[in-house]
Amino acid sequence: MTWKELFELRDTYGNASANQEEALERAKKAGLTDMDKVVGGTKELFDRAHIQPVYMRFFADGNVKITKKGKTSESSGTMIYEYNYVGCEDERAHV
Repeated sequence: MTWKELFELRDTYGNASANQEEALERAKKAGLTDMDKVVGGTKELFDRAHIQPVYMRFFADGNVKITKKGKTSESSGTMIYEYNYVGCEDERAHV
């Protein structure tokens, strides 16, 4: 796969509210109701989970070659690649 062009970037962590109180205040300013049930998606909760999520989508040139039972099939072309990056090292996953 060869990356060509990034066409969507969602900085989930960077755009998140600092905490639940800020999330509720943002919701009220946006005219949303029943926001006392809002959970997750705050920097405080992401920090507890040791993640800083970012979601990206980009165009790429891709090639795949599959061999099964002695038969090989190949394909290539433009693709959309989606990647959810957690943004922090995870020692448990060795990444």
